[in-house]
Amino acid sequence: MKMIIFLLTILLAASCGEETLCNCNCDDTVSGKPGRFEDSTEDQAVEEQDYQEAVDQEVGQEIDDKDVYDEDSPDESLEESTGDEADFVVDEEGGNKTPPEPVENSGNLGDRLLESAMNWFINSGFIFEKGEVFSISYSDGYNINFEITRDQARELLPDNIRPVKLKILENEKEPKYYISLYLAGMESSDAMERADVFTYGMDHNDELTMFFLAGVMELPDRIKNSDFQMDMFERVLDHMAKDSRTGEAAYPHYYSDNISSDEDTLIITYEDAKVELKKCEPLTVDNRFSLAFVLVNSQIYRTDIDRNVNYFNQSFINAKVEEKDLDCVVVENPENFHPMLKKENLISVQRYGSKNRQIRWYFEM
Repeated sequence: MKMIIFLLTILLAASCGEETLCNCNCDDTVSGKPGRFEDSTEDQAVEEQDYQEAVDQEVGQEIDDKDVYDEDSPDESLEESTGDEADFVVDEEGGNKTPPEPVENSGNLGDRLLESAMNWFINSGFIFEKGEVFSISYSDGYNINFEITRDQARELLPDNIRPVKLKILENEKEPKYYISLYLAGMESSDAMERADVFTYGMDHNDELTMFFLAGVMELPDRIKNSDFQMDMFERVLDHMAKDSRTGEAAYPHYYSDNISSDEDTLIITYEDAKVELKKCEPLTVDNRFSLAFVLVNSQIYRTDIDRNVNYFNQSFINAKVEEKDLDCVVVENPENFHPMLKKENLISVQRYGSKNRQIRWYFEM
């Protein structure tokens, strides 16, 4: 809330046209209390203070009401409350589900001034820190999960990350140790289709994490057909997968001849390895990811010290997940994706996402 108040002040300054920041009755320094300006009137200050105290009280109450994550027993703490009372109730008659039309920036002088003001604000370090942040959007998400043992999980992880068994879906009967193949299906025909291999653990800060094991991708023709673009692309891949101590990629990348997916089918190939889902009715629908699974996706280590921190929208956090029938899944030589992917240990294939509700991730290096 304090950040929003500060940003509104920047917007007010940008809207004053030829007037300076001070001519807009805005001081360029703030007092000890963020969001409260030294030249505000006494009434405004009292009103803002009352409002802020109310917000602080509400936020404090919200934190008090939250379930506390039990670090010593991560799996048991994730079980859903069995109470009859819902967490929230929607007034279905209070609105409609028609999305508003998107509005694009006009590119006029006001927009350019605002962009300059935002760049200055970020570079100043007042609130935001400038970092290396990327984003990805996709409509079809697939998790292809293989069970492994605790000892196998230990082989995959560095010493400072401990193996974790977890429930991927809320309704699973018991937690397991997993190695998973993730597929993010893109809408654009120009986009690079990619699948990644992960396992799961808890780091030295007692925070759940994934651990990168391999990447499999189908390259767009414009990259494959250009030596220059291929060289550029591989440089970027190495940077994204970099071990900061050596400068080399921390995990391998494989180039696939065929990666594709839709809401009913998928295929991932590499040499003679293949995972294929054929169209059939799902086993279950409308499942939800467990809290542990959402948390474990919030960071990904690629070495014992290098990681990405991830942020995602509700299309992932509260995704409706289908479980696919394993009788419709063909698995051949998955060891070529990773040696611990064993056909006989395939335990579940899950699909989530939709074309009108894109899953969006932001991740910082």
